[in-house]
Amino acid sequence: MRKHILVPTDGSEDATLALQEAMTYAQQLDEKIILLHVQPHLTTFHTRRFFSEADIHAYEEQLSEEALAPAKEILKNANLAYEIKMRLGDPKQEILAEADTEQVRMIVVGAKGEGALLGSLLGSVTYGLVQHSPCPVMVVSHRQANK
Repeated sequence: MRKHILVPTDGSEDATLALQEAMTYAQQLDEKIILLHVQPHLTTFHTRRFFSEADIHAYEEQLSEEALAPAKEILKNANLAYEIKMRLGDPKQEILAEADTEQVRMIVVGAKGEGALLGSLLGSVTYGLVQHSPCPVMVVSHRQANK
């Protein structure tokens, strides 16, 4: 049986709104939030020429911590179970892998993240999740919240 709610975050406004929506469902269903940030690999031929593996890894962790900070602040005051995870790699693939590994009930995701193009309805990661997810995907947008 699928349990828990996966909430990918990149620190964007839509991701924060998605977390708040997911918290409502988690409380109603008495389930845990799995907060996930996926940091793309920064280790490339060029970065290795100028930086050590340790420096690159430290920078990837710093970026993850910055992206997770708003969500951590919201969750620490919530009266519900949660787990925070970080992964390295392609965001869409890693989110789908986490959803499959954890057998989550649903994914609640923001419509657009930090890297989205202006004017697009869905970010590329969100679009990919809707197309390939092993479970239902709820897409939350700041446009919905402002109505």
